[in-house]
Order: sequence, then structure tokens, then C-alpha cells
Amino acid sequence: ASRKQNRSLTKVVGGLALSILLLVGAVFGTSIAAAHLAKDTVLDEQGVLHARGTRSLVKTGEAVTYSSDLDITGLTNDELGNLKHIVLFGGDLQFQVKGFVRHQSSTTLGDADDEKKVAHL
Repeated sequence: ASRKQNRSLTKVVGGLALSILLLVGAVFGTSIAAAHLAKDTVLDEQGVLHARGTRSLVKTGEAVTYSSDLDITGLTNDELGNLKHIVLFGGDLQFQVKGFVRHQSSTTLGDADDEKKVAHL
């Protein structure tokens, strides 16, 4: 009786293991299907990105941040390299930055009067 019970329990454990594997596969397949259905965009044959459903072109733009009180001479070289526009006086005066140069000037009075200068091009 014990041997018969062991065989039947082995079959039950095997069936449960097979059921677990099938359920894991079903969850994995459902996850992939949901991710595919949730996509908002689709690529055409030429590699152009279109919105799903409307097929209109997807437009992108540059991420821009603004700061109202910025010390330009205190910026690092990386921060100066990322600087694109300078807007002053509520937009009445605007500069488009193409580059910069940092110059350490010295005066005849000594190192105490040295000042940093940044020129924007």
C-alpha cells in the first residue's frame, strides 16, 4: 500500500510541477502580449516613427530648462557647453550661444585682484 501511495504522490507532484511550468509560461506570454499592445508608436519600413492608430509622424524636441538667477561665470565647462540661449530683460535682449571661452586675467596689482571672465560667442 505504501509503494502504491508513493507512486500516486509522485504522479501528483509531477502533475503539479507541469502545471506550474505551464502557468509560468502563460504569465510570461501574457506579459509580452501586453507590452506589445501597450506600445504607442510603430516604425515603418523606412524607420520613421508613427503614432499607433493615427499613423501620424511622431515629433520630438530638445529638452530645455530655464533658470532666472544664473551666475554664468560660476558654471563649469560642461554646463557652459550645454548653454544654448541667454534671455535678458524679459525677452527684450536674447543671445544664441555658439561657444564660450574662459580667460583668467591678471592685473598689475597682484593675484588678489584676479577675476574670472567668460566670453560667449
